[in-house]
Amino acid sequence: MQNLFWVIFTEVVMTAFIIWVITYLRSFGRNISLKGFTIGLFLITMMGSMLDALVYYIVAPPSFLNTIVAVNISMIIMTVAVVYILIAATIESYASFAGMEVFTFALLLSWNEISMALFLRVIGFGFSGISSLGSYLSYFSLSITSILFLAPMLAEMIFFIFFRMIPGFEKRAVTVILLLQVADPAMLGNSRVVLPLLVAYAILMVIAIYYLFSYVYAHRDELTLGGRKIIRWVILLIVISAGGLLEPVIYPHPFGLSWLIFAVSMMLAMTLYFSTILGIFHEKQIESAPA
Repeated sequence: MQNLFWVIFTEVVMTAFIIWVITYLRSFGRNISLKGFTIGLFLITMMGSMLDALVYYIVAPPSFLNTIVAVNISMIIMTVAVVYILIAATIESYASFAGMEVFTFALLLSWNEISMALFLRVIGFGFSGISSLGSYLSYFSLSITSILFLAPMLAEMIFFIFFRMIPGFEKRAVTVILLLQVADPAMLGNSRVVLPLLVAYAILMVIAIYYLFSYVYAHRDELTLGGRKIIRWVILLIVISAGGLLEPVIYPHPFGLSWLIFAVSMMLAMTLYFSTILGIFHEKQIESAPA
């Protein structure tokens, strides 16, 4: 791996940044002022656009035009965010932080994680160019399924599960998401550990299914609409993850492209995780239930 210091530095800084942003947004509970909304949106957009600009600057052929394009990527995205904030300030006040607002922030945080994964892939393993859509999807898949993407995601999950989430159904659901990610078979690329990790992932998937649905069965009369929504999303995640495990059997080469469905499942897991800890199901949470 190249640029090991900058890879580790970026992961540490970005993980701390995302943990801080989530903690900041969670501190508002169900209420958020326009100021709080603006700060959160501005910080997330700034970081994501900066990473995207850096990726373009590194992979594009060196030239004055490409330098200008890289700068404009960040400026255009930030301009869109600023204009949106100005319009929001004139037409409504953000008195609640729920529903679409939470989902929007979850998508923005996922975008930051994906941008970081691409950036780390570029500086850690280099970039040899994209010759086709298939090669781009393969490179994208390798970035998402890499340990460089998985490590900060797991660190964030562990932090909130053990130090911030109260016992209840949502904490159990996030723990299930963690179990479904911890043994990513492609995390170290096309190596000898793929098969052992594949077996470990299958075992953890069975454990995760039992862990969640044994609770659901025992408390089936107590589940509210929010709990049922979580269950549906987790089922979808399990189905896509299972499809991701089958894809390499049917389509083994190239390695990155063969794990594309699994990469999609990881992005879904990340968005569901962010949505849950930001409180999209909070009003429906069964707070009295044990974890």
